[in-house]
Amino acid sequence: MLATLGLTINVVKHSHQDVEQEPPHKDSARFRRASAQEVLLATPYRYAVMREHPAALLADLRARLSPANLTLGVEGYTDTPMPRGLDLPGAIALACDVSPPYCMLPVWPPDQPEQIALLITRQLQQC
Repeated sequence: MLATLGLTINVVKHSHQDVEQEPPHKDSARFRRASAQEVLLATPYRYAVMREHPAALLADLRARLSPANLTLGVEGYTDTPMPRGLDLPGAIALACDVSPPYCMLPVWPPDQPEQIALLITRQLQQC
């Protein structure tokens, strides 16, 4: 929804499982096993950078992303001291199933993406 308005959006999703991006027999997987620090896998449609690392902080991962109008940290950051999905200074709202007692922000149910997108676009227009 927001991209149709010309906004660029980044998302950081954390998984507690080991997610393999390529089959073990492919060159990119073999390069990583052979101690390549990073492997950039490019196709005609997209690219992905795989880097072996200890658990990285959300702020460090966000710093690796390209600049965007909006960067979201969503799901899976159970070890990060923040309400799920909220880590940005100057945040304007929280999309969550429950309203945390310590949260002073408006809380929107996650199943209302149109309303959340409208709130975000209104806020960005004021900037």
